[in-house]
Order: sequence, then C-alpha cells, then structure tokens
Amino acid sequence: ALKNKGCQRSTKVWISVALVIILIGLLVGLLPDWSKSAAEWCAAEDAGRGFTKGTAPLCGASCAVDCPGHKCREEGFRGILHIIRRGCTSGTRIQCCAGPESSPVPDGLVTSKSVKDTFTCAEFCYSAGFGFGIIQGTAPACGASCENNCPNGACVRASSSSFLDFGDGCVSGHKLCCCASKISQSPPSGSVEPDFNAIASNKISSSEFCNSGGSGLGVIKGTPPACAASCDTDCPHGLCAKAWKNSLSNMGDGCVTGNKVLCCAGSSSANRPVTPEPEKMSCADFCNSAGHGLGVIKGTAPSCDASCSRDCAYGSCINAPPSFADFGKGCASGNK
Repeated sequence: ALKNKGCQRSTKVWISVALVIILIGLLVGLLPDWSKSAAEWCAAEDAGRGFTKGTAPLCGASCAVDCPGHKCREEGFRGILHIIRRGCTSGTRIQCCAGPESSPVPDGLVTSKSVKDTFTCAEFCYSAGFGFGIIQGTAPACGASCENNCPNGACVRASSSSFLDFGDGCVSGHKLCCCASKISQSPPSGSVEPDFNAIASNKISSSEFCNSGGSGLGVIKGTPPACAASCDTDCPHGLCAKAWKNSLSNMGDGCVTGNKVLCCAGSSSANRPVTPEPEKMSCADFCNSAGHGLGVIKGTAPSCDASCSRDCAYGSCINAPPSFADFGKGCASGNK
C-alpha cells in the first residue's frame, strides 16, 4: 500500500511538472522551429530574405495568393502571448521567403543566408537570384496583381513593415514586389555585389532592372498624360512589367490615365553578361544586348503605321520608344 501511494505521489509530481512545462510553452511559445521569425527561418532554409504577411485582426494571408511559387509556411502556434501580441481574430499569417518553393537559391549569393528584417524590393529579389525588384501599385487604392503587373517575373504581395521602399500604405488592394526574372540564377557575368542603400536612395533604371535578370537593356514605354502602353502590344518578345514612378529613376512624367511599361530586350538568361547602358541607346544597342544581333527602326513619320506582326514577323520586336537615338521624327499617329 505504501509503495502504491509512493508511486501515485511520484506520478502526480511528474504530471504536475509536465503541466508546468506545457503551461510555460503555451505562454511564451517555446516550440523551437516556430520561435524563428520569417527572416530567421528563410535564412536558415537558404531561401534569401523573408517577411511576415497578414494584418490583424483579419490575418487572411495565404501562401498560394500572397507568396506564389516561393518558399512559404503558415505561422504556427507560438503560445498564448504570441496570439495576443499578433492580434489575429481569424485567418492566418504567413512567412514568405524570396527563394523558390522547391529548390535552394544559387551559390554565390551572400545575402541568401544572412538575417535582415527590413530591406528593399530589389534586395529581396536579389537575395534569391531573381535579379532586382521594383514595388508595383499606387496608394491609396493599390490594385496591383502579379498576373497583370508582373507576368514575367517572380512576384509576391509586399508588406509595409518589411519593405523599405513600400511607400504610402494601401486603403484597399495590394502592392507587389516584382522581380526581374522568374528563374532563380546566379547574377549575370560582370555583376558586382549591389549597394542596396544606394539603390534605395536613387532607385534603379529600366536597364539596371533588366540587366540584373539577364534580360539585356530596358526601356520605358508609354507617353503621358494618356499612357496607353501594354506588355502584349508594346513588348511582345521581352520581359515586361508595368512601370511605376516611385521605383524607376527614368520613369519620367506620371500618367493621368493608362500605364507605362518597362520593356526588356530579351527574356532571362543565366549566361548573358551585363550590358553597360549607352548614353544614348539605339535600336541596335537594345537588340544586341539580348543576343538578337543588330536592329533597325521600322515606320515612317508622321503616320508611323508599323507593326511587329507585319513588319518584323521573324525577329524580336517592340514598339520603339522616342528615346532611341535612331528613332528619327516623331509620329503623329501609329508606332515605329
């Protein structure tokens, strides 16, 4: 009987100890993996920069929608205090990494394993081998989507608390971080480790954006105030994204209606060297930067009725911007 009482007492003690440990775990969130922040988890996974997405009280973030194609996880249970601190009454928060969902980032990217809680979109993309990145979307109604604004690059919905170049907050909709490439790859030959502080202060040019993803030189398409440019029409053969004044140094005047687009000379290539941007870019410079050989301007002013499908059916083609050195006289209608 005494032995049984001793066993019962010992069992109660161990149960009490276990309950205390569980209680401490509930209060402070001691589960080891989930104690990591997004920045720490992504760095540990060799997946570049990382951030948390989902705003209280309705933390309705989703890996499939907010972080498509990137390494991502829902934030797990990290204790009662964690839940109180996060303030989510419904939905989930996610931890989103720059790196691809199913493969490690390329070798040689020193930013992929370092921990940093705040960064620019350019640094986020670069940390996983997607070239530079630009923020897409204009407050207060930030109606940007990866499908419409960044069809050719890796893309995530940006977080105002992590992206230094996020700008003004959104009353509705989302801003995006749009990368220069969909392919995670080592930087193009001739690249040097970027000064991201300088990039944050001075922005990047369209050519710097395109070059970083191995897509050659880049130009801005669309003439204000009615900037009716589109990737399908103005840049059918190159990497393309909607252009935003707050992200690009050569954006020019803003649009009253429509959009400008950023058009690269080619698609992403891992082996393409960086092409220095000439002081005055010609059509030949643009084409040659993406390995398309030389190029010529098609269309005669004032009615410049040229089209890629008819006048350049077997070559790489864009609607030429007036900024080209060999553009010639401007068009009263149509395109060169």
